[in-house]
Amino acid sequence: MDQQPKQARSKKRIEVILETAEKILLETGVDDITIANISKYLV
Repeated sequence: MDQQPKQARSKKRIEVILETAEKILLETGVDDITIANISKYLV
């Protein structure tokens, strides 16, 4: 029972990360998709 909310949060977090990566790709290109850049957009 405790695992379901964690899984939902994890799925949502991954969705947000992928959406952010897509935004970076469209705005600046594939070379700028890095963990550091994704984290900057998420903050």
